[in-house]
Amino acid sequence: MSNKLKRLLSRNKQHTPEKKWPQEFHIDENEKALLTTLTGEPLQLVRIHYDLLDKDAMEQTFSKLKCMAFDADRQRWVWHYDEEARKLKFQTPIKNLPKHVGSIVLGSFYLPTKDHLYLDVNSFDRAIEAIAFFDKHLSRTTASLSHIQIVNKFFTAIPDFVPSHDDFFAHFALEKPANTSSLDAIAADTTLSQHEKLERFQQEMDEHLKEPMKEIESFLIHCYEDGFEGLKGGLKMRHIIAFQHWQGNTDFSFFDIFQKTIPKT
Repeated sequence: MSNKLKRLLSRNKQHTPEKKWPQEFHIDENEKALLTTLTGEPLQLVRIHYDLLDKDAMEQTFSKLKCMAFDADRQRWVWHYDEEARKLKFQTPIKNLPKHVGSIVLGSFYLPTKDHLYLDVNSFDRAIEAIAFFDKHLSRTTASLSHIQIVNKFFTAIPDFVPSHDDFFAHFALEKPANTSSLDAIAADTTLSQHEKLERFQQEMDEHLKEPMKEIESFLIHCYEDGFEGLKGGLKMRHIIAFQHWQGNTDFSFFDIFQKTIPKT
């Protein structure tokens, strides 16, 4: 083989695009295929709920956004990966998406009642980006974040199979806050020293963190008061656990994450 041909082959090899997964999501070619979105994230279903305070203002806002379009057949507002939304970053950069796929739908808004609006998206990354994006473009006096429903599960890619939001969320109610009575009882126990209370608190928290993660969760969103980082971190941890479960490590829990990330003292 000539040196010139070797240089050409070497150059082509260097420029071959590779899909780079985060280290914790590295998938070997011999393993089962993971179902992903067109923008490259593992597919996980999310439904973001809003209290709709002003329907007319919402429709006016959506009409002005070039990335939004009303689908009369399905009575939904479609959020496209275009125009104002083009700056959002996902696993696969927009410039690397194949031309033949056309306009990519990031999510769909539905109005089940006059005072209820929800957005369906297909990944945790899209959910995080959506909450921040529409908090910027949709006034809080028009629609206010209420709660979020999530599926803590990865799906294996099967021909002609796409999971449906309604299959998971249609009859799933908002969960009540976790019961903290055991922690309150420890705090109120006057027979325990401060050190003993801390040890008991740690034991209770460890047991709680070892509990199996629920496949479907629904909880209130407090981004207005607490910012977006708490929700982002919570979804990230669930994302990691779901991947471990999909890989067969079904005992992996929040406890394992904290053991790896929190320094031992």
